[in-house]
Amino acid sequence: MLALAPGYRLHRDQVTEACWPDVDLNTARRNLRVSLHTARHTLEPELAPRGVSSYLATDGDLLSLVPGAVEVDVVAAERAAVAALDSGCQDTLAAAWTTLSQELLPEDRYAAWADTRRRELASLRRRLALALADLPGSAHRAQQAVWVLEREVAADELDEALHRRLMSAHLAAGDHSRAAEVYGRLRELLREQLGTAPEPETQELYGRALHRAAPRDGSRTRPEPSAPPAPLAPPAALRRAEVIPLRGRASTLAAVLAGLPATAGHVDGDGGRRAPLTVVSGESGVGKTRLVTEAARVAAADGIAVLWGAAHEAEGPLPYGAIADALSGWFADRPPAERAAAATAHPELGALLPVFGTEPAPGRTAEEQRARLYRAVGGLLASLAEHCPVLVVLDDLHAADLGTLRLLHHLVRTIGERPVRFLATLREEDLEEGDERRTVLTAATRQGLVHRVELMRLARADCDLLAADVARTALADSPQQDGAGRATTPSPRMLASVYRLSRGNPLFAAELVRVARESADDGTYEHPHREDRVPESVREVVALRVARFAPHVRKTLGVLAAAGGEAALAEAAEVALSGVHPAIDGPAFTAALDALVAAGVIDECRIVHLGRRVEGLTFRHPVVGLAVYERLTSAARRQLHLAHAEVLRRHRPEAVEALAHHLDRADAPEATVWLRRAAERAAHLYADDSAARYYADLVARLDAAPDDGAEAARARLAWAGVLIRQARHAEAEQVLRVALHAVRRLGDQDTAVRAAALLAEVLGRAGRPYEGIDLLDGPAAAQVAGTGPLAVAAYHLSLAQLWFLVGRYEDALVSVGQAVGSACSAADGQGLGLLGRALHVRSACLLLIGRQSEARAAAEEALPIAEQALGDLSLQALLLSVARTGRASWAVRQGGGVCPKDPRPCRTHRRPHRGRLLTVQPRPGAPVAGPTR
Repeated sequence: MLALAPGYRLHRDQVTEACWPDVDLNTARRNLRVSLHTARHTLEPELAPRGVSSYLATDGDLLSLVPGAVEVDVVAAERAAVAALDSGCQDTLAAAWTTLSQELLPEDRYAAWADTRRRELASLRRRLALALADLPGSAHRAQQAVWVLEREVAADELDEALHRRLMSAHLAAGDHSRAAEVYGRLRELLREQLGTAPEPETQELYGRALHRAAPRDGSRTRPEPSAPPAPLAPPAALRRAEVIPLRGRASTLAAVLAGLPATAGHVDGDGGRRAPLTVVSGESGVGKTRLVTEAARVAAADGIAVLWGAAHEAEGPLPYGAIADALSGWFADRPPAERAAAATAHPELGALLPVFGTEPAPGRTAEEQRARLYRAVGGLLASLAEHCPVLVVLDDLHAADLGTLRLLHHLVRTIGERPVRFLATLREEDLEEGDERRTVLTAATRQGLVHRVELMRLARADCDLLAADVARTALADSPQQDGAGRATTPSPRMLASVYRLSRGNPLFAAELVRVARESADDGTYEHPHREDRVPESVREVVALRVARFAPHVRKTLGVLAAAGGEAALAEAAEVALSGVHPAIDGPAFTAALDALVAAGVIDECRIVHLGRRVEGLTFRHPVVGLAVYERLTSAARRQLHLAHAEVLRRHRPEAVEALAHHLDRADAPEATVWLRRAAERAAHLYADDSAARYYADLVARLDAAPDDGAEAARARLAWAGVLIRQARHAEAEQVLRVALHAVRRLGDQDTAVRAAALLAEVLGRAGRPYEGIDLLDGPAAAQVAGTGPLAVAAYHLSLAQLWFLVGRYEDALVSVGQAVGSACSAADGQGLGLLGRALHVRSACLLLIGRQSEARAAAEEALPIAEQALGDLSLQALLLSVARTGRASWAVRQGGGVCPKDPRPCRTHRRPHRGRLLTVQPRPGAPVAGPTR
């Protein structure tokens, strides 16, 4: 801070406010005195008590660097840049620009006290770049100017003058197409972020880039037209013809259509400023899916590409399930060449879309992999939108997992003005207060990213029209109808009863009319409902309808209900043959399906399995399937789930989540194997909430098994790792304490030591490092001697981290040495990850106690190990920082606050935290000192 300040001087209050903004004034001043004392004696170890420092001076409330004692590299670079601008020499300008292009204080990238100097350096660097671009000369000079200007533009994407200079440099180098590309990017940025168009001077340059150098005959070259994309096919959800008109939804349908992406035939009524996500909400059975289906049909007819995905309540919240469903369904209908091109352009989607056949690169952190997945999905939608507008429909968003909601939030936040819109249905009552999914939706709404459409129940007149439509349809579909003497319109008394019982809910009203039609003695609608036959909820309506089917039809319904949201036709037929008694053979199963389709209970559909579309079945209303499932006996449910699991094992063993679901519902012993696989797969996809849910189910099942205590403990360790990634430290602590108690009781010393080390790490992360130290100093210390090298390394690494947190760096170094030795002795390189982390702790400790050369050596030794074993970019950045600091002649490091007193002997009670490093060079002949904390 002093080196960047004018005259190298600052007032004490400025320093305390910048370094300790969150503590009271007395504490901040005490911290400053401690830091100044440490800095003086670290710079000059021979300095006598209360002696005058050769580098740091105080004058009342002013702090300063002693004039003439140091030379700051930033000041020297600024002087060199000014001299280069005066000289106009290309080599001098290039060297000065290269120097200033290095980031100032990368470890304090967001420190407000350095903002002014950063802006000054950026302005000076920009002047150097423009001076280089203005130099006359050959094409080689133009290429150098392009290289410099591209980096300036990347640093300030909205600087139109820089874009013009870059376009001019491309034109001078003869690269007209690149100049046009620069203009295209600028135009998009200005429209998305400022709502403006490029200036006339920029447009003139763009015209020169487009026209290129005209031939002597005056003709102009034109780009070849690109090949048209493959024709669009509507998703399976839109291919079924609706026989009942949509009643009472004209205004809400118009509101939904207003959120569609603009096309030549459909323009947003508000000029395209509608929120990118439209959410249609309402109670169960109110007609959300039907309304969205009609809107999607209009979009498809208007030339919009419609991607349809859904979350299925019966299957549980699968990782990114609805969005993966939409993308899989889209590519199942696209040509193989288009799928291959998308897989090549977005390899990160391989884990989400198995049809791509690619896998993301290993070795990345969870945060980096998740960010790459988010960007890949957004990039894929953006590339689709280059050919035509895109509408992504997500049905039953309330059944989706948290990862789906977070990915959706990222997409609607970053999609900008591209012609991509999202349409979702939601039952808000299914998202309880405190549910993180509700929090994500609320945040998106507050940011103006969501347009809400609340779907209400039908008015009496519209409900009557719907009842009449259902009555006519039921009469026309009746196998006994002969057309003679039949009333096709319900009586007023009947309509009043339907409205009173359904209260305008379309699903309830339709089911009530169908029940009345099937129960009427003479086949007419003149008989009112009997109060003891009329249900109070849709489940009772479904029970009445199901009771009238033949036994083999009811059993078929049970097969489909146990399958979940959708079932492949071939798989359902196999389950009907092996999972019920008496078995339902092919002809009987076909007849049962015909009866259910004719009754409007189920629909035939096309579903995606293994990247291709197959014939499938689904309940017309999901709540009907749930009602049927609830009426099954426990024994029947178990048998059906076992049958479904067996069919899946034969045909789709990679459907890990579905197998885990069925075997868990069946209470099968092998459910633990598949729950573990589902948890590991979700963790691999960084869908941590789903992984935590699977691990919770797995642990509950293992706890119930008499002989699986060790397995339960190992599962808890994996579960805790997922919880730690989510920063759910309190839950991780609880899980680890149970695991630690179990493995100690079982006598598994290796696992006990690993559990204790992980628990101690959690305690440190939670701000309770001394509890972690006490834990490791207790029974765990006695168990270490009889364990393997990995457990020993984990124990000592955890202890080293805790010593580091409380400022006992010498003790931390002792523990690091033991951790390094044990990690190196592990077979087959299994200890590389622990070794890299241990060397990082060693380098940090050495740096903080002033042993710079050793800190540098440890950091440089750890870097290749971190790259090979961990792939942790943040750790690599820290190691690079330590290595650079070790090369510097001296460094100033701001210390932390005061650490609570520990009754044990301790060399320091200052709590270290991530500080600020500033590299400066002493003048020749000045004394050299080490780093200061």
